[in-house]
Amino acid sequence: MRLPSLLAKVLLATFLILPLPLIADTVYTYTGNPLDIGNGPSPYTVGDHVSGWFEISAPLAANLNYASIIPISYSFTDGVNLADESLLPNHAIEISTDASGNISNWTMGWDLPDGGSFLSFSKYRDAGQAPPPSNIIVFNQFDPGTWAESTLVSRSTAPEPSAFALFGTGILGLAGVARRKFLSRP
Repeated sequence: MRLPSLLAKVLLATFLILPLPLIADTVYTYTGNPLDIGNGPSPYTVGDHVSGWFEISAPLAANLNYASIIPISYSFTDGVNLADESLLPNHAIEISTDASGNISNWTMGWDLPDGGSFLSFSKYRDAGQAPPPSNIIVFNQFDPGTWAESTLVSRSTAPEPSAFALFGTGILGLAGVARRKFLSRP
């Protein structure tokens, strides 16, 4: 009578501690150089720059040529304006990579609901435009920023089929040990 109870407890404990597989997303972070500030009043300050990140499900492939990227999520700012996934589809992110998959060229731009915008080009400039009525444009000519790549690891919500096979094999082994102990008792 105790074998089914013991087996049920072992099954429950094993299932609860069954490790779930890891999922890794790739995050690309951009840090631009300071924007040049023009004369007159401006919402921009010294040190404002285009910066931000986008997350995709796998690293970028090698040798991309201005491929359109649709990120899982992203957030960029020029120090005044903010762009994130709430602006879909009013954005463009196009990426080129070298033979190692590193970002080599890019074009990114956002038209914001309030009339402002900002952009980043690898070959020309980062620029920000404050919303009307000021319409001030600041930029850094021929001085693009840098990219960094990192991996974001999270747990999956569903085990892989191989985890179930491993789980089943372990349960059979535990059941055999429990049965042997149960039958060998005086």
